[in-house]
Amino acid sequence: GGDPSASGGESAPSGGTGSGAAAVDDSESDAFPRVDLVSMLPSGTPAPGATTITITSGNVLSELGNTDGKSSWQNRKAAIEALVQACEKTSYYVEFNRGLSDILKALRQRVTSDTNLNIKPIALQCLGTIIASLDRDNAAKCIKLLSDGLIAGLGDSNKRIRDNCVYILEMVCSMNPKLTLTEFTSEFAAATGKKPVAP
Repeated sequence: GGDPSASGGESAPSGGTGSGAAAVDDSESDAFPRVDLVSMLPSGTPAPGATTITITSGNVLSELGNTDGKSSWQNRKAAIEALVQACEKTSYYVEFNRGLSDILKALRQRVTSDTNLNIKPIALQCLGTIIASLDRDNAAKCIKLLSDGLIAGLGDSNKRIRDNCVYILEMVCSMNPKLTLTEFTSEFAAATGKKPVAP
């Protein structure tokens, strides 16, 4: 929504490389079931007219897309922060499912078109944290979904957005730390559908 912090004011928490997320070794992934991210949120839906922002499994998706009123950015921010906390509760071991796919698409919308400049970088951080918590195959699919936003974000004038794009790409590297630069550019190109550039 059109809010006063779109060009300044209160800053959302900084994102980037400070996250504790780390990709899990897929060789151990069959031994432990991954966790539904939404199940880590409180259950139910807040009562109508509630004066405080409460993010639950029943309203997280709608609050991510809430643009109703000048203060709606606070709802979007609360939903993003709740997802990061939920990811931490899974020990960064998240199951890819239909609900998560919808959440990733909603976060992508925040990155590409949110009117609040403070929301974009924390949405990117949240995306990076979730992607780093997935198995390698689904993480690659998510990178493909986000490729255009990542590539544009690397050249964004907002340093926090650039830093968070780099953070997400670092997560791809962490999934396979033995990758050479040439191998990484080829793998990123395969995931994003972009032609690799020779290093």
